[in-house]
Amino acid sequence: MKNKSYNNKFEVKYIFAFDWNKNRTFFTFLNSLKYLFSEKPDIIISATWQNAHGLLPLKKMLGFDLITFAHGRDVANINSKNVRKCAKVIRNSKNMFAVSNFLKKVVESKVDGISNDQIKILANGANPDLFYPQEVSNSFYNEFNLHKDSTLILSVGRMIELKEYETIIKSVANLEERNLEIQLIIISPFKPSSQYYKFLRSIIKDLNVEDKVRIFGSQSLETLAYFYSIANLYVQSTGRDKTNNQEEGLSMTVIEAQFCGAPVVVTRSGGMPDAVAPELGRVIEIGDSNSLADIISEVSMNPEKWKDIGIKSSKYMKEKFSWENIINNFLVEIGEK
Repeated sequence: MKNKSYNNKFEVKYIFAFDWNKNRTFFTFLNSLKYLFSEKPDIIISATWQNAHGLLPLKKMLGFDLITFAHGRDVANINSKNVRKCAKVIRNSKNMFAVSNFLKKVVESKVDGISNDQIKILANGANPDLFYPQEVSNSFYNEFNLHKDSTLILSVGRMIELKEYETIIKSVANLEERNLEIQLIIISPFKPSSQYYKFLRSIIKDLNVEDKVRIFGSQSLETLAYFYSIANLYVQSTGRDKTNNQEEGLSMTVIEAQFCGAPVVVTRSGGMPDAVAPELGRVIEIGDSNSLADIISEVSMNPEKWKDIGIKSSKYMKEKFSWENIINNFLVEIGEK
């Protein structure tokens, strides 16, 4: 790998498989076999320890270095039935990286015999050429029926219970008596038939905030950058999975929002605090709609102060979380730079 040139060209190869969760190891091995024998790479990077486990027989045969990542659900799924497989992957990996300090601690708590320096932290990054503070035209506001004079609160993510968008909705309802012009925008790919979407709609109706809360479906990255840029506050209200206590590893959207100059509030869930610019973003407890309402009120009453916080956050995040810096840190850690 050393002294080789790198460019932006890459190729996507699809893996043929069925019942992926059950047969992951077998199909990872099968589909990688031809590629690895023909290309003979020096290093293989696996996005999860489960995929890496399927590569271990090939590693022994071909002698490549294996680098494994821990992202989130892969770590939550470590249990008494598969913990030995995870431990085997860690022992056979040249490096293992977790995207947040929280995930590193979870792996160390679940797998016996791991030393403190075996798992490194390498956070997710964002592209500063796409995510940066942008000027947004009036036509964009008109297209989405947004009000320039309102305080715009934004949240982006999957339409799942773990995100706890209801915390933000309740905080907006708590502000009704303060007569503030608030707009909450939730961007999330959803099916109208999904139970959680229906639940959110019922809360919006019951709290009488239908005129203040909008839910938009999936948007392009370019459109998301515009929304981040005009947001007075970005909120990630992630909770804790009620079935397995799973928490989110690290949020890409929190990083992207700060790149675009949005000040952020996150909950103390999983790796969320790791994604916030120190002394600039705010961290609240899970489900604390009252504290969130107070912060939103503060943003509405003093927008210039919070705009300045967003600018400082953007500068800090770009220095630490740009893809260029992430890649450089990665190459240093694996001894290739």
